Amino acid sequence: MLIISTQGKHIIAKIGKGVSTELFNFMLNVLKLYRSTYRPASNDWLIKPSNYETIVEAMEEQVEVHVDNQQDIDKILSPPVEVKHSRLEFTKADLKVKPLLGKTPYERYQLEDIMRLTSFNRYALYNEMGTGKSYELLTAYDLRRRFQGIKKLVYVTASTGVINAKKELLKFTEVTEDEITIGNKDNRRPFDMLDKNIIIMNYRSFLLISDEYQKDINPKIKDYRKCPIPVDKWLQNQEGMLISDESHNISNPSARQSKALDLMKKFFEYRYEASGTPADIEVKFYNQLKFMDESLVRNLSFSDWKERYYNLGTRFSEFEPTSIKEHMKEELQKYVKMFSVRRFADDVLVIPPMEIRPIYVEMSPLHKDIYQGFTVDEINHISTGGALYNDDLKNVFPTLLMSLDCPDLLLKQEDLSPAMTRAIKKFKFKDHAKVEVLLDILKENEGEKIIIWCSHPHTGFQLQELLKEYNPLILNGETVPPKGMDLDAYKNYIRDQFCSADGPNILIAGFQVLNSAVTMIECSKQIIFEATYNYIEFQQALKRIHRAGQTKNVTGYHLIYDNSLDVARKKNLENKDFLNLNFFSDKYIQLNKLVDLFNMRGEV
Repeated sequence: MLIISTQGKHIIAKIGKGVSTELFNFMLNVLKLYRSTYRPASNDWLIKPSNYETIVEAMEEQVEVHVDNQQDIDKILSPPVEVKHSRLEFTKADLKVKPLLGKTPYERYQLEDIMRLTSFNRYALYNEMGTGKSYELLTAYDLRRRFQGIKKLVYVTASTGVINAKKELLKFTEVTEDEITIGNKDNRRPFDMLDKNIIIMNYRSFLLISDEYQKDINPKIKDYRKCPIPVDKWLQNQEGMLISDESHNISNPSARQSKALDLMKKFFEYRYEASGTPADIEVKFYNQLKFMDESLVRNLSFSDWKERYYNLGTRFSEFEPTSIKEHMKEELQKYVKMFSVRRFADDVLVIPPMEIRPIYVEMSPLHKDIYQGFTVDEINHISTGGALYNDDLKNVFPTLLMSLDCPDLLLKQEDLSPAMTRAIKKFKFKDHAKVEVLLDILKENEGEKIIIWCSHPHTGFQLQELLKEYNPLILNGETVPPKGMDLDAYKNYIRDQFCSADGPNILIAGFQVLNSAVTMIECSKQIIFEATYNYIEFQQALKRIHRAGQTKNVTGYHLIYDNSLDVARKKNLENKDFLNLNFFSDKYIQLNKLVDLFNMRGEV
């Protein structure tokens, strides 16, 4: 007999006495197979909730299974959702800034979202970029502040969104500036400032702040198990609100910033999150759901949650999720949909359309020689016995793309052949065939505000020199802000300069820095000179000018080298699984696929 009982939130199994050796070994093998944990002190087994039903089904084929308390087990397997619902009554007249009118039939979508935020103590806005998530979140805070006295707010956002969050708080709420403090490397103890009702910080700064307070407890331990921040002291017996903006930043449960935020969340009765790109794969919802409430992930650990919802196991890892279990899909969707909303800009916004036009360019003979020669050298270097392991190829992609984007950076590579070194030294930035197309587009749109997007800071600085007659602004990860101004503040300064009527018309922007937390609807043209492989960064960046309030048709020009990896990069940005589905489905990539990959032709 197998006896199953509960202990707190755990399911316990014990093998009964007097069992034959054959049955004992059978039960032992089943428990081990489904990753149960033996506890020598109590001589029983800890069963993973995700495997409980499978274990019982397997056991019942040969042994009697006795369950002591089925009701308690049911509560562990299907814990009740603990999110609270309590409608806050308000009218449109109570809103400091009135909601915009959406497209039919979503005219009231912003008001509906605010009603949801003020009806639940935990909620997520997964609306697409440009639909007004910040407005909705901060208006909901303002209503709770005025009608419920919820003054204490911690707002955690992307590294480029801190100053913008402060501006929006002052715009959308009744908050005064002296109530706000910004937590950063120069202010690592903001929770000591009891007179401040609002703390704004980015995720990296939050980790610095957590580590700073940890020094008071044990400076040698950084992977701490309890929140070191004195949040309860700062709250002063008040209920508080915690907002995770750009919540995809906490989608990795093993990241330290995710763990630290998870430890702090328990102090806040009201927890909300927002992201226009919450998860490019469904498994990234785990930590975002858990941030709102443990019950939304059924109180399961990440590994148990994956086992419950996903088929696991690849040739690289037995724990890697491959696909959602078909019979569990509905249950997972229920938990995501119950306390979140997902809206798309084209559905709800009355704004002109955005068109991204691909413009395919032929490489110059010298550039083609560099691209083909360097590619052959690198592939020969990583190939073994005539076979090419696709993970090795993935790892070398960024370097291979330099031969398209920034050939001169390849001079830092070791073991360059003399012929390749001579070709690269001969290549000048103006030899980029994309430059001629870029200049034509600028001439055709003379007098208009235009953003030129780049991935490498090096490319941005080269473009700045090339276009100096336009007096362009530039912002990327290697931009050095003026003394006394951090990169976030400088980003907002650059944005204001660019969007002013008498400011420069050209902004050379890095995807990594300017992909979130700014609105630039004064501009309606953008040029993708050099793309990124980061799907989220790319999609967010292009929406900076296609947002609520835009009155012009938005046009983007995507410059692409034909017959090259540049085409593959474009296709992967349109379908994030393109490369995996078409080229990396096998452990080793075949020669014919390799030729196709490096010589792809674009389709106009």
